[in-house]
Amino acid sequence: MTQGQEIYFDNNATTKVLPEVKEAVVELLAQGASNSSSPHSGNVRARKVLSQCRQNISQILCVPSSSITFTSGGTESNNLALHSVLSSSYSPLKRIVTTAVEHSSILKKCESLKRHNIEIITLPVNSKGLIDLEQLCEEIGVGSTLVSIQWANNETGVIQPMHEIAKICANKSCILHTDAAQALGKLEIDLQGTSIHMLSFTGHKLHAPSGIGGIYVSETIKLNPILLGGEQEHGLRAGTENIVGITALGKAIEVRASKLHSDIEYMQKLRDKFEHLLFEELDGLTINGSTSSRICNTTNISFSGIDGQALLGHLNSKGVYCSQGSACTSMSPHPSHVLMAMGLREDEAYSSLRFSFSVLNTLEEIYEAIGKITDSCEALRKLSVM
Repeated sequence: MTQGQEIYFDNNATTKVLPEVKEAVVELLAQGASNSSSPHSGNVRARKVLSQCRQNISQILCVPSSSITFTSGGTESNNLALHSVLSSSYSPLKRIVTTAVEHSSILKKCESLKRHNIEIITLPVNSKGLIDLEQLCEEIGVGSTLVSIQWANNETGVIQPMHEIAKICANKSCILHTDAAQALGKLEIDLQGTSIHMLSFTGHKLHAPSGIGGIYVSETIKLNPILLGGEQEHGLRAGTENIVGITALGKAIEVRASKLHSDIEYMQKLRDKFEHLLFEELDGLTINGSTSSRICNTTNISFSGIDGQALLGHLNSKGVYCSQGSACTSMSPHPSHVLMAMGLREDEAYSSLRFSFSVLNTLEEIYEAIGKITDSCEALRKLSVM
C-alpha cells in the first residue's frame, strides 16, 4: 500500500462495497427503472432480482427462500421481530428475555415495549461476555413470549452459544430471535433443524451498501408489521422494494458464500497477526471478552493508562480508522454498555478500542498500523506522566 493511505479497521461499523457488488448495481441501473408491482416488463426484472437475492440468502442460511423478508437493515429487522410480541397471535404471552450486551436497537425497543405491559428480563453476562445458560433456562420460565439474543456481539465479537440456547428455547416452547448482523458471513450458519424462529441481518456488514437488510422468519411465526400499505414482502413490509439495494445484497451474499471458509480463515489470520504484533510491542494490553468464542475478524483491546478517545484521535490523524464501540452509540459520552456489563471499570472501558477487519484488508496494512498504534501509545503515555 502507498504510505499515508487510509487503513480501515472499522468493518463492524460498516464495510466498503465490493467491486463485484458495484458492477451488479451498475448493470441493474443500466437496464432502466424496475418495480416489482409495475404492470410491464420492469416488473419481471424486479421480481427476478428479488427471487435471486432471496435464493442467495436462503442458501447461506439453509432455509426456504420464502422465509426471507427484505427490510432497510438490522435495526428495522430487530424492531420488526420484537414488535411482533404485540400481535394477538401471541396473547396472552407478554414477556421478552434478552441480554445486557445487545445492540441498541434491541435494548431501546425492549424499553419502549414496557409501555405496552411487556415484561423485560435482561440477562447479565460474565467477564467473557457470555450469558449463563442455566440462568437463561430459569428466567424463561412459563409464559415467556420471546427470547432475543445476539449471535455475535458487535463490539467484542463474542459468540453466544446459539445452538444450546435454541435447544433450551425448544424445550421451553418459546420463540427465539437472534440478531445475526455480525455473525452472517463470519460464521457457518445452518438453521435447518434448529429452533431459531427469527434471524436479523444487514447488508453493510458484508460489503453491500447501507440501507438494505432482512429477516428470516420461520413459517411457524406470524409477524406483526410495523409499516402498513401495499402487499410487498408477503404483506410484512409495505413499500416499494429497494431493488438496487437488494441487488447489492444478493451479490454480496453470493460472493461471500462462494468462499466462506477461506474468507473466515483470512480474516482470522489478519486479526491474530494484529494481536500478536501489538502485544509484542506494547505492555498493559488486555483483550476484552472471550478469545475462544468470538467471530474471526474482531478484537476489542483495553490500553491501560491511555484515554481511548485521545488514542482514537491520534490514529485518525495518522489514517488508521477504528472505533470505541458500536457506530450507533459513537456520539454517546457514556462508556460502552457492553464492556460495563462485562464488569470493566469505567476507566478500562474508556481506554478500549475495537479493531475489526475484512477481506479487503491486507497484512501490509497490519504491519503499518502496528507502527502507528505503537507510536501513538508511547506518545500518550509520555504525556500522562509529565
